[in-house]
Amino acid sequence: MPEGQARCHLSSAELARRCGVTAQPMGTALRDLVERGLVQRRAHPTHGKIVEMSVTAAWVELALRGEGALEPCEREALQTFLPEEQEQVRAYLQRMLGTLNPRALGAAGPPGGTPGA
Repeated sequence: MPEGQARCHLSSAELARRCGVTAQPMGTALRDLVERGLVQRRAHPTHGKIVEMSVTAAWVELALRGEGALEPCEREALQTFLPEEQEQVRAYLQRMLGTLNPRALGAAGPPGGTPGA
């Protein structure tokens, strides 16, 4: 796991809410991820009926590889913008995601303010 990042343990229900889907498709997706060794289940430390999900080292490795593969695409897409404009574009995309699915950003919700203001 990248330095400074803590593992996050979320229930299937919370993951479903954040992704804007119902429990059934989330359960199906998580089952596949568990079978592939990318996600692990564990009992909640104080709530016996809750099963928490967390990513494994294999997930982190796969995510980092994916991020690395996307970096050249992002660079190419943003090359027409000045560096400060690139940050604005990223901030606008983050706000758009927050508007389309606020739960995808976690508890923080969509970032406030206008980029470049």
